[in-house]
Amino acid sequence: MAQSDKEKFQHQLQTIPELVAESLFNCVLWQKQKEIIKSVWHNPRTAVRSCNSGGKSRVAAVITLLYLLTFKPSRVITTAPTFTQVEEILWKEIHS
Repeated sequence: MAQSDKEKFQHQLQTIPELVAESLFNCVLWQKQKEIIKSVWHNPRTAVRSCNSGGKSRVAAVITLLYLLTFKPSRVITTAPTFTQVEEILWKEIHS
C-alpha cells in the first residue's frame, strides 16, 4: 500500500468506520449496528439497550478490531458480566 493509500485508509477508518468494517470484514451490518459503531466512534460513552441475540457481540467484536486498526499502538479491554461470556462469546466473535 502506498503512503497515500495508507493515509486514505486511516482517514476512512476514522470518519466512516461502519463502511470500512463491512468492506474489511466482509459482513453486512444492520442499521442499529452501524449506529452503535458511529456512537462509539464519536462519543466517550455509548449504552445499547437491546434484546437477546441482537448482534451486540458481533458489533463489539467489529469495534474492537476497528479500534486496533485505527489507533496504533493501542489496547482494547473487553468485558462482560462473566469471564465465560468474554471468552466464549466476545472473543469467539473477534476470532471469527
